[in-house]
Amino acid sequence: MRFKSKEAIICIMVILLSSCKNKESKITDEYYPQMTVNYSNKSLFLRYPATIRGKSDIAIFPQVSGYITEVKVEEGAIVHKGQTLFIIDQIPFKADLQTATANISLSKSNVATAQLNFDSKQELFNKNVVSSFELQTAQNALAIAKAQLEQAEAQEV
Repeated sequence: MRFKSKEAIICIMVILLSSCKNKESKITDEYYPQMTVNYSNKSLFLRYPATIRGKSDIAIFPQVSGYITEVKVEEGAIVHKGQTLFIIDQIPFKADLQTATANISLSKSNVATAQLNFDSKQELFNKNVVSSFELQTAQNALAIAKAQLEQAEAQEV
């Protein structure tokens, strides 16, 4: 659309500008409730789930199982290599040690008996009273008794 005169353009602009009058808002305070806010000191206590981590976190895994009877360090304290952190209930371990010691004594007695039996069979075999089968059986019984002694000694450690 082309206008032929400047007056027509001015006339259209005047019409457009006159339609965009600033109309004052008739909204007053009566439409919005008001309240007065007073200054006061308040403390807010909020709890959030969180995990606190140190500069270097090290996983600690037990070498034995049991119930902790005493904690030797405080949370967040610096610990050193070899430092005792926890005391574990000693009763089951003492009972296991006593059992292992008793098993060693029993195994030593079995070795001594098997040795006597083997020595006796050896003499009888040398005199051709018993067969080589009986001698070999006594020798195997001695080897079994010695192996059981080694097993009992390993459990004591």
